Amino acid sequence: FGPDSREDFRRAQFIFCLFQSFERIPLEIIASTTHVVVDECHHLLAKTFNSVYDTLMQSESLQYCVGLTATLSHRSDIKGDRLRELFHNCVYVDYPWTKAKELGHFPDVEYLEFIPTLHGGRDVRTYDQLFERFRVRRDVPFFLRELDASLAVLEMSTQEQVRNMLTAGYVVSSFLSYQQSRKLANKGERQHCMIFVGQVDTADEVQRLLKNKGISAASVHYKKGGQQCRKLFLDFA
Repeated sequence: FGPDSREDFRRAQFIFCLFQSFERIPLEIIASTTHVVVDECHHLLAKTFNSVYDTLMQSESLQYCVGLTATLSHRSDIKGDRLRELFHNCVYVDYPWTKAKELGHFPDVEYLEFIPTLHGGRDVRTYDQLFERFRVRRDVPFFLRELDASLAVLEMSTQEQVRNMLTAGYVVSSFLSYQQSRKLANKGERQHCMIFVGQVDTADEVQRLLKNKGISAASVHYKKGGQQCRKLFLDFA
């Protein structure tokens, strides 16, 4: 938002912004907003972003507000009651991604966790193992307690602990071990793999380390720009 942004806001028919930049929109512009679409609206449950919702709801000009999410059930709102309440219990489509997956709308993927499963001589259950137990019991509170206990044993209960554990070097080492395990099992290495990390710098470092090992790799993030990212995805496909 530059020095002329206030005038730009007045002329604009549509405004697109992140939750983090919402507070930079002048209040008089918010007060004149008539229609709002909130993508990933489950974030409104967080205290940090709930103030965004409160500010919008105070606008006398607001005529319509719709929220979009594939995460109606959230660990802090297991049944989705709080989120529904924010939108006056009006849900147009309740089609969870879990149901879409069961119906075959998503391709099958092989899931690999970059976390240690052996810690201090103990066999710590992975998320995948815990989720398989959940599919049998269908007890969300029990699943969350088991997940928290597993992370506590691994000393990965906080964001700082996770960052300290899941370094680029650790991720690359785990990935190479996985590929080697497939070769030893006569299954062959995976040719197309996606690695998700939490930071741009980590993505670039993972790319660098993989290339140093002679593996073709590319990092994709917002700093690359849309055109370059599209080319990278086309090359990957």
